[in-house]
Amino acid sequence: MTEAAPGSWDVIVVGAGAAGLFAAVHAGRAGARVLALDGAKTLGAKILVAGGGRCNVTHHAVDEKAYAGSSPNAIRNVLRRFGVAETIRFFEAYGVELKREDTGKLFPTTDDARTILNALLAAARDAGVEIRHPQRVTEIARNETDGVFTVRGDWGDAHAPRVILATGGKALPKSGSDGAGYDYARALCEIAAVDPATSLRQLTRDQRKALVRAACALPLSVEGDRGFTYAEVTMGGVPLAEVKLETMESRVCPGLHLAGEILDVDGRIGGFNFQWAWATGFIAGGAAASTARR
Repeated sequence: MTEAAPGSWDVIVVGAGAAGLFAAVHAGRAGARVLALDGAKTLGAKILVAGGGRCNVTHHAVDEKAYAGSSPNAIRNVLRRFGVAETIRFFEAYGVELKREDTGKLFPTTDDARTILNALLAAARDAGVEIRHPQRVTEIARNETDGVFTVRGDWGDAHAPRVILATGGKALPKSGSDGAGYDYARALCEIAAVDPATSLRQLTRDQRKALVRAACALPLSVEGDRGFTYAEVTMGGVPLAEVKLETMESRVCPGLHLAGEILDVDGRIGGFNFQWAWATGFIAGGAAASTARR
């Protein structure tokens, strides 16, 4: 990416993941001078590992029932602004063909997540977006007199009347096989008081019934989790009640827009969270650019 001289911008996007890149693209397309900042050495890390490295871009049937966290009506209103059909057309314009699998998930026909990331970066380039990384943001301050934001880091300062926060949650997708399934199987037998070494035909009728009950009707209580290192989605965030849905602008801090996982909306695994990123990024980018230019 080219390095522009420090100075003022129309829109600064903090976080160049799925939602951030999408917001930057649509802000740029609306005519704004856009700077996107990201602290990562490698852009789009979550995109590259999503769907087992294939990136399930969206789901063929997306509605508010697939999400939790905020009002279903609010989620529906956002999703209607940029739906699955628009997502498909966006990537088609950059030569990315999507395929629908039996699960309803949509993947690039290349089965390579980098295809999606490259399309987003190409769209950002075409929209005139400048992307700088690794440039971590350590402070965002708003001048109450003129409403201009100063975005600051070890790299220096940048200024804009509009800022889009798309920094995501705390979850980092990670997969791995640790043999836990075998431990579960030895345990879904100890509960039923059945010796794991016993063959099925050696079990008594009562033992078989006990094993079925343990496998199919065992009440379980949650005692903990594996932490954000293994999580794929973050629950919680900025409530949609604090956001103007038509612009994704904060009701608390004028000029600050929000997109993606930073909002209190989390979808099921299977492309739903990417669709949320596309929809909120589309709205925030266009609205921020339009207001900044006025």
